[in-house]
Amino acid sequence: MDNSNESSAYSAGGIYSTVEDLFLWDQALYTDKLLSKSNRDQLFTKHIADPGYGGHYGYGWELINRNVGDTDSLMETISHGGRIGGYLASLRRIPSSQSSIILLSNTNYAFLNAISKALMGILHDQHYSFPLKPLALFMERSIEKEGIEAGISFYKAHKDSEEYYVSEQELIVAGYKKLHAGNAEEAAKIFRLSIQVFPNRDNPYDSYAEALMELGEREESIKYYKKSLEINPDNLNAVKMIEKLEKEEP
Repeated sequence: MDNSNESSAYSAGGIYSTVEDLFLWDQALYTDKLLSKSNRDQLFTKHIADPGYGGHYGYGWELINRNVGDTDSLMETISHGGRIGGYLASLRRIPSSQSSIILLSNTNYAFLNAISKALMGILHDQHYSFPLKPLALFMERSIEKEGIEAGISFYKAHKDSEEYYVSEQELIVAGYKKLHAGNAEEAAKIFRLSIQVFPNRDNPYDSYAEALMELGEREESIKYYKKSLEINPDNLNAVKMIEKLEKEEP
C-alpha cells in the first residue's frame, strides 16, 4: 500500500490523460500546432550534460541515444518518465521515425525502461528479449528495508542471475538519488559498486569522484576524475572538476 501524501505535489502528477491523447500531443510537437519551430528547437536542444542518465537534458526532456532492442545499434530518443503515488508513466519519442512508446502503469514497480527497450526492437524489426527484473531497482528496495550493505550484497549476489538485468545507467541513477538526498556516503558506496561492475566505463569513476568531493576527499576525488578522463578523453566535466579541485587548498 502506498501511504504517501501527495497534497503538496502541485504540478507533479497533476495531469490526467490517456495513451491516445498523449500520442496526439506527441505528434503535434512535430508541427507548429502547439509551438513554433524556434521554440521546439529550444525545447529539444542538448542544454546540459546529464551523466546520471548517460545523455543530455533539454527543456524538460531527456535526450539519450538508446539501444534498439538487444542490438548495439543506438537511436536518438527524446523521453521522460514520471512516478507518483503508485503510478508510473513513460513517454519515449523516436524522432527519426516520428514514432512513440507511451506507457502508463498503475503499479509503482513496473519495468517501463525494459519494456520500452524491447518495444524499440519490435518497432525496428530487431531482436528483443522479454523484460527482466532491473537489479538496481531491487537493490534499492533492499537498501530501504535492510540498509546499504545488505543492498550492495544483494546486487553482487544476483548480478549474474538470469532473472535480472544489470544497467550502468540505472545503477548510477540509484547513486545519484542518495547524493541528491544529501547522503554522499551511501552514494559513494553505490558508485564504488558501479566501478566494480563496469570497470571500463568512464561514468562510474566520474560519479564516484563527485561523491568523494562531497565527502571532502579531495585527493581521491582528483584521482578518480583522472581515471574517468583516461577512459574518456572527451569528458569535459572531469576536466573542469580536476581544474577546480587542484586550485583548492589541500
